[in-house]
Amino acid sequence: MKAYIQFGWVLPTIFEQYKGITKDALDKKRKTGKLIEGIHFKKADDGRIYYHYENYDEYVEHGLRAA
Repeated sequence: MKAYIQFGWVLPTIFEQYKGITKDALDKKRKTGKLIEGIHFKKADDGRIYYHYENYDEYVEHGLRAA
């Protein structure tokens, strides 16, 4: 049996560590409208931006039509 851990909403440092995508690259995709708020990223009450680990995979595989 394979174990699978879902990360869900994570900070950009996790993306860089496990996916090799820098914070700057994520910010650029977010600011140019390539990522959708509430699906691919969200802003927490503390002002930090979180990205959805698994939903980003859907974006990579299918583009915005996965949203």
